[in-house]
Amino acid sequence: SEIAEAGGIRSFVIWLEDPNQGPPEVAARALSEIALDNPDTQAQVAEEGAIWPLIEIVRGWQRAKDAVAGLPGNLSSRATSVIAALKLAIVAVGTLATLAKDNVVNQIMIAEEGGISPLLQLLQDKTGSAHENATKALWHLAHQEDNQLAIPACGGVAPLVKLLTTGNEMTQQYSAAAIRALTKDNLENQIALTSAG
Repeated sequence: SEIAEAGGIRSFVIWLEDPNQGPPEVAARALSEIALDNPDTQAQVAEEGAIWPLIEIVRGWQRAKDAVAGLPGNLSSRATSVIAALKLAIVAVGTLATLAKDNVVNQIMIAEEGGISPLLQLLQDKTGSAHENATKALWHLAHQEDNQLAIPACGGVAPLVKLLTTGNEMTQQYSAAAIRALTKDNLENQIALTSAG
């Protein structure tokens, strides 16, 4: 893309890490659009260092939840900060899904940077608004052999099975696709799937 050729990817990665430059979700969406179905720009976005700050944004939602839990003060203002962190995390997860799609190197990088656990934590969110992007990202990650082991090791089978019946239609489809990718040629995961009902 022209933006990538002009060096724009690095600017968006810096923007992700520095909210003073503007809303990080704008940078995350831009990086997702640049990388969409383009192996060259997928690789470039990862090489410019976008994966770590995207994962940190996802972790930021859990930190925001933990920070307000049990604190005195106005419940609505506390809820607002958690909702804002969740919205940002959803965008970041969508970008991670785009980067992982059909890209083994990025799938490995996301796992190595600790991205699987925060994705699975989003599946625990009761609002369900994060489930679609998180299951989509897990589906793409599950195509890589090491991730086939890492996702179940982090407790990923049971929440994916649960979302087959509780998620919206797209979440159900992504959950099914993730389970299929996890169990393909993997007897251990097939057994875990049976155990998860």
